[in-house]
Amino acid sequence: LGPLEYILNTPSHHRVHHGRNPYCIDKNYGGTLIIWDRLFGTFEWEKSSEKPVYGLVKNVETFDQLYLQFFVLKELGWNKGKLCDSEGKPLFPGFVNKIKALLWPPGYIPGSRTKQFFLWRSMVDSTERIPEVDPKQARYDPGMSITMKVYIVLHFFVQLFTFLHFSVIRSTLSYTHSAISIALMVAAMQSFGYFFDKK
Repeated sequence: LGPLEYILNTPSHHRVHHGRNPYCIDKNYGGTLIIWDRLFGTFEWEKSSEKPVYGLVKNVETFDQLYLQFFVLKELGWNKGKLCDSEGKPLFPGFVNKIKALLWPPGYIPGSRTKQFFLWRSMVDSTERIPEVDPKQARYDPGMSITMKVYIVLHFFVQLFTFLHFSVIRSTLSYTHSAISIALMVAAMQSFGYFFDKK
């Protein structure tokens, strides 16, 4: 896209944002304007020698929608504060260090180099302790029949129509009816995850 690549978030820039390769971690946050990443030092070009591999550093093996939305809070807010070193000593001793575990960059552990930027901190080297991508790592796929996949696609379109209809009439609904409608839509989306996970 020529000079627009210096301002707009292109598909190439967005692939880097979703990559789990070490060079892709904490890069290219700009939703539409990549110029913000260039200004704040979080921009990274896509490397032709190492294409971004979509995913997380630690694979999550489920399609459970609610779990996928909230597991990071558990990982950062609970599990990370309980990490120990090789000798069994806590990496985050005391209350202040546990708050740092939650609020500082996800890859931070005591001893990591960080830099202050306005009100938040970022890692000096975002590739620190990030494992290289294993090309042999299997993609999570519990397998599913084509019949079930067709059913889920059809059910998804029914769900999409339901959501669009709800969006049009929501201002006329009471809080109770709105809450029930939202709960039913979330339950339907959860059921898709359970089908994919074969639960």
